[in-house]
Amino acid sequence: MPLSQDHKTLRKAILPSLIECIKYAYNRKLENIAIFEIGKVYYKNENYQEEEHLAIAVSNDYTKSLNHHIKADFYLLKGIVEELFNTLKMEVTFVPLTEKCAELHPGRSAMIYLNNQYIGFLGEIHPKFAKENDLDDVYVCEIKLSPIYNYQRKEFKFNPIPKVPSVERDIAIVVDRSILASDIVNAIKEVKNTNIKEVNIFDVYTGEKIANDKKSIAINLVFETFETLTDEVINDKVNKILNYLNKKFNAELRA
Repeated sequence: MPLSQDHKTLRKAILPSLIECIKYAYNRKLENIAIFEIGKVYYKNENYQEEEHLAIAVSNDYTKSLNHHIKADFYLLKGIVEELFNTLKMEVTFVPLTEKCAELHPGRSAMIYLNNQYIGFLGEIHPKFAKENDLDDVYVCEIKLSPIYNYQRKEFKFNPIPKVPSVERDIAIVVDRSILASDIVNAIKEVKNTNIKEVNIFDVYTGEKIANDKKSIAINLVFETFETLTDEVINDKVNKILNYLNKKFNAELRA
């Protein structure tokens, strides 16, 4: 009993609804989008199934704060998803999309796993699909919520708040194109006695001044400890990280 002919079928995904919202906004010159929806989707295996999903879409400039705007890209959306699961005290992994998908960019998309269980995907809209629908710089994500609801959480551990501020350093390394950014992040977290709090990838570059089989990865490192971190101490920790990355991935510091 649909309310209108436009809503006479059950949807199998939420993202088409968000895409329509973005197209509506673009047609009215509103192109800086950050929206989400939680709702039910329906499909049939042996029986009819009903699932609750979360879908997210961002495009163009993303507002982090009143005076801080950044360009939406794959890593921005990935960071939003990671922050969501970090808040829930859950650890997810991202694996490059292996199956061809007409709606997603083949080189800027990933599958999301929780405890080795597939729960969703994220990525940039495929250039062909974007061109056909006049949608530039749109990044989307859809996640199944039932695995999150059923997740068995470990006990929470609380640590005192440090009395000294954290320290940030940015580095850029050159590695083979085949090396995943997520492997770089995990390797940095493996290095002992560095007081690393956060590791954030904020740029991946290929092009001029970089060999064809290489890429440059820019990384933001956040150090936090209960003691004051001098430049000398931070430099020593950064060098320890660089040496480990060089040993494991043959990574070189970009000049």
